[in-house]
Amino acid sequence: MKPTRILTIAILAFMLIAPGLVQLSSNSNATNFDMTKNYARSYDHHDQIWIQSDEEFHTQAAAESWAGDGSSDSPYVITGYLFDCESQPLRIWHTTVHWIFTGNEIFGVGSNIQCGTWIEDVINGAIVGNEVHNRHAGLAISEVSDFRVADNYIHDCWGNGIEFFGEMNNTIVEDNIVENIGAAGIYSISSRDCIVEDNTISNCDNIGIALLGVSPRCTVTRNTISNCDSTGIMMAQTEDGFVTDNIITNVEDQGIYMSRPDNSEVSNNTISAVDGVGVRVTLSELTNFFDNEIEDCTAEGFRLSSGKNTTVNWNSVSNVSGYAVNLEENSINFTVRFNTFTNISVSCQVCDDGTSNTVSHNYYDDWSSPDANADGYVDSPYIFDGDAANQDSFPLAVAGVVPTTGTTSASTTNNTENQLPTELILMAGAVGAIVLVAGILMLKRR
Repeated sequence: MKPTRILTIAILAFMLIAPGLVQLSSNSNATNFDMTKNYARSYDHHDQIWIQSDEEFHTQAAAESWAGDGSSDSPYVITGYLFDCESQPLRIWHTTVHWIFTGNEIFGVGSNIQCGTWIEDVINGAIVGNEVHNRHAGLAISEVSDFRVADNYIHDCWGNGIEFFGEMNNTIVEDNIVENIGAAGIYSISSRDCIVEDNTISNCDNIGIALLGVSPRCTVTRNTISNCDSTGIMMAQTEDGFVTDNIITNVEDQGIYMSRPDNSEVSNNTISAVDGVGVRVTLSELTNFFDNEIEDCTAEGFRLSSGKNTTVNWNSVSNVSGYAVNLEENSINFTVRFNTFTNISVSCQVCDDGTSNTVSHNYYDDWSSPDANADGYVDSPYIFDGDAANQDSFPLAVAGVVPTTGTTSASTTNNTENQLPTELILMAGAVGAIVLVAGILMLKRR
């Protein structure tokens, strides 16, 4: 076969497989725990469903002709029901079969209304696409693993909206709307390897999202929280945790409160209109706070109360009534760099009462000149309040512009936009494989 003909075949083959490669790459982002929502068009009034074992589940599923067989490929589907009883309408305990409760409505009628659900000691369950209202807690869940709570509308409850009153492991809480709640929007006393994402929470009388007790390897991301009478997001004792890309507005006490974070990340959050502190940190270690935007707080932007070896870099703080950054007495070896501070009400924008903290290369809008030698730094250091007698020896003359001379390594950011997309990498590999095969064929034909 002629070399030109082989090359033509190779090009045509690549054109045929390239769209498939792109499609394969885009599909790989789908979660393995996805379940199709099965909304009912009409509801049938139903008494409580109380199940306390796999055997009882199989028996009731057969009696009610629920779809599925309880396997991972075909979970039991409980759908199309209306519950208005005082006690818990759905109580499932001690089960491992796969099931999904979807397309139902739960509300309360009476004087002794209890929680919408009581799920305990359950593996492989899902509560998806339901409306729950006028209950004590909307959903009460305890001691679950491989569980999913998604796409529910939970409103007008006087307890917590979604409450995990026992440990949750490997659980996803996503895409729920939780509003008009008498306590916290989403509340857990112990969480491990869990994801809380893409929820919309508003008008809560307490915390928006609270992961208390311990919360190692948990991610709280892309949630929108507004109009809460306490903290937007509170996370306790997390290790390798992430709080990212959340929007928090019109809350009280703190926008985000991190207690005992270890080797964790708090980034790309937008926090505004806080009757209190933007971000509060206690007992932090090896944790990074970066690319957060904080504005319109009645107290500090960052209150770094205690901890060590933590960074606060590339953040923006504006229109706060207290310090942009307050390093309190028990903060040790914190690094605060490359931040932008504007419209800070107090006369000095940073206070350092801690020990061995490094605060440098920040922009202070009340200290942006003179820069006589045009090196990008204000000619005089910025002197801080506080007992540490600390200063920023390299205050930036222009917000966000870090001179490249002398501090090139410090001027890098956390931007990953220039990384090659997975699709291009896959296509490049495919081209290489095709060219290799074509070359082998040419050699064999010689």
